[in-house]
Amino acid sequence: MKPVVCHFNNQFFIGSQTFIYNYVSNYHEYRPVLLAREFLNLEQFPFNPADRYLIRFKQYTPRWLINGLYRKWFGIEWATEKVIRKCKGCLIHAHFGDNGFRILNIKMRLGLPLVTTFYGYDLSQLPGISDELAA
Repeated sequence: MKPVVCHFNNQFFIGSQTFIYNYVSNYHEYRPVLLAREFLNLEQFPFNPADRYLIRFKQYTPRWLINGLYRKWFGIEWATEKVIRKCKGCLIHAHFGDNGFRILNIKMRLGLPLVTTFYGYDLSQLPGISDELAA
């Protein structure tokens, strides 16, 4: 069984981010697992459904409430941590700087290495999390 790398991004796969798809779909020695709030263009960018995890829940459901409370009390998203534990991830790869910031507390809780790749817009922003992502 191959070691698991958990890839974290708000969305997989925006049409302008083909380079990310090419990267994660060409692993040979690791199993890539995707964690995102939204999956787009899957007909154009096919990826094994068993290795895709949606970490956003329908509003006002028990899972949505639990995830929100975890985020407020502990600064982490319960669903994201749960998936990484379930997959037995050995490394977290955050795509874009703001996602690296968002997953930092989970990285520390789980004691996993974190790689954050900066691609462009995120290079010119001050450290922190945008208001849009905090919601």
